[in-house]
Amino acid sequence: MRRAVAILKLFTLAEPTLSLQVISDRLGLAPPTAHRVIQTLEEEGLLTRVSDTDLYRLGPLLPMLATRAMAHYPIRRIAGPFMRRLAYEYEHTMVLMRYEAGSVVYLDSVEGTRPLILMLRPGSRIPAHCVASGRASLAYLDAAEIEHYVSRGLEPCTSRSIVEPKALLRELAAIRKRGYAVDDGDWVEGMRACAAAILNPDGYPIGSITALGFSSEMSLHRASEIGRAIHAAALEISEQFGTA
Repeated sequence: MRRAVAILKLFTLAEPTLSLQVISDRLGLAPPTAHRVIQTLEEEGLLTRVSDTDLYRLGPLLPMLATRAMAHYPIRRIAGPFMRRLAYEYEHTMVLMRYEAGSVVYLDSVEGTRPLILMLRPGSRIPAHCVASGRASLAYLDAAEIEHYVSRGLEPCTSRSIVEPKALLRELAAIRKRGYAVDDGDWVEGMRACAAAILNPDGYPIGSITALGFSSEMSLHRASEIGRAIHAAALEISEQFGTA
């Protein structure tokens, strides 16, 4: 079971396909052992082989399971009306994310009137330090959790990503002060975003709302304006979540 889970965790947005040899090398498994586990995952629909290649990708069962799991998160129900209002008022797509073990996981989205193709599915993961939603959540973790996250290394998503630990810590402090985070091409070049964390009664981040748009359509001034509105909405959601 542990080997199967470890193999599934290797697949990311940056590396959606992997070969048997890569999987074996990264997990320190003998190729025959890795192949047996992969075969089992294939039979269960958790992995699938890319046609005419020696590469594997996540299987069709995972999106279905992810959709079922996300449906049980009450934060989606509570945040939904706020996201629809924000998307209508500010015209940008609103995305609901959740922090989990160093990544932010996609939960839901509401499209704005400005066209935007969102290449995310329920359960998709992005390194937390590379996106506004991730930094908005990291800002409210305790010092030990932040230190652990930083100690693993900060790999860049683009040339604009924050990869220097002290710079990230300064940014997290600024986010706590103003209440929202801004992503200026840190995850995808030409994209801009702003996000605010939703906190539980103990002050722990249980989700975040992000406004996402093209840099040509969302200036930094506009991102700050929307960020303040999202922060106000996140505070209301946090209050409702505490009584839900």
